[in-house]
Amino acid sequence: MTDHDHDLDRSNEGAPAGLIGRRALLGAAGAIGAAVGLGALAPSAASAAARSRLAAAAGRAASAPPAGAMKLGWVLPTTGALASSFKPIYASAQVAVDDLNAAGGVLGAPIEVIEYDDEANPARQPAVFRKVSEDGVSFVCGPTGSSAALAGVPVATELKVITFANANATALTDAATYPYNFTFNYTAVTLAEVLLAGAQSLGLTKVAILAEDSALGQEVTEIAPEIAETLGVELVASEKHPLDASDFRPYLRTLQDSGAEGIVSIQSSGPNIAATLQGLDNLGWAPPIVGSALHIALDTVLKTASDELLPQLYTIQFKNWTRQGDEPVGEAQRDFIAKLSAIEGTAGRELAVAGNGNYDYLTLLAKVIEEIGAYDVDAIRDALEATTAYEGLSATFSFSAESHAGVDADALTIASIASINDAESEGIYLQAIEA
Repeated sequence: MTDHDHDLDRSNEGAPAGLIGRRALLGAAGAIGAAVGLGALAPSAASAAARSRLAAAAGRAASAPPAGAMKLGWVLPTTGALASSFKPIYASAQVAVDDLNAAGGVLGAPIEVIEYDDEANPARQPAVFRKVSEDGVSFVCGPTGSSAALAGVPVATELKVITFANANATALTDAATYPYNFTFNYTAVTLAEVLLAGAQSLGLTKVAILAEDSALGQEVTEIAPEIAETLGVELVASEKHPLDASDFRPYLRTLQDSGAEGIVSIQSSGPNIAATLQGLDNLGWAPPIVGSALHIALDTVLKTASDELLPQLYTIQFKNWTRQGDEPVGEAQRDFIAKLSAIEGTAGRELAVAGNGNYDYLTLLAKVIEEIGAYDVDAIRDALEATTAYEGLSATFSFSAESHAGVDADALTIASIASINDAESEGIYLQAIEA
């Protein structure tokens, strides 16, 4: 059987551990590939129309064998206000590339990475993606952040570039609008659900929202009232701040005066999070905070939070990256963290990198390309849409021809920031809070 003849309609049962492509693509890369095991490409679970499209796409791909290395673009801010927060998370993509190349690359050739600095600026996205297309790049990690992604993904769609926009905007998961973007992160709707349910599990009945003035902040503040009402949580105030804000005391006073018992924080910038914690300290107010990115800015949080405030801080996180009760984090996740720690600039920032989805996106993408046997983006899109129950490092991912949202709230939890100081945390793994 040639590479073009592989049957895509198969389940996980009987599949070798690690990536299947190139006869165990990641199996030769070490413990991660062996321990994780790749989930199923499962057209059998899809509609008859999807199966027909997939078969036709595979036929097209078979007639157009690839040439040369797989070009992979990283659209990320290497300069600008968000570079310090966003650039390090691409270390997970580097681990994936290293693993795949160590196992022989994709279709027998190494992956070539090309970086594009977008400054996390929506206005730069059209020019960046035109350059991506001019360079012959068909696969991209990024953009990162909802505002940049909502500007970049439409251009990538026109150019038929497959993307994993590392962003939470729910609109990006609409397969009809963005057929070439796949989300390995949680959506803004899921984020709001998990954070508000987390606040409820902490015993809070009155909460307020502090959100950055971004696409993500806008979406969460719009959908939060309905979700809060469903949960029986009273949303007493909502404040949005510009990304360049420095004094957060006016926003925090408004939340405090509203009678809020706790805060839901939608903030991506480390400086914004630090200024918020400093403002709370100045006000002498230490409410519980359930945040969207406290784990991403963990080093900043630990340096800034007062002893009184630190035990009150909680963050969203994938369950697979937390300690669940007495259960430790899995061996595959530990192996991955060990590889991350060896990359310059990531030691102490492992949580900011681990759950962002780049590794799972690239290993699944490589698997699909190996199964199809070519770089036909339509064939690859159809195969990704037919993927169900793919066991990644962060979660179990499933897609469809209608939705490119890979995970739901069941894959997520909130975790205690202060638990990083527990002996069991090993300085990395936070303790999940039981609902």
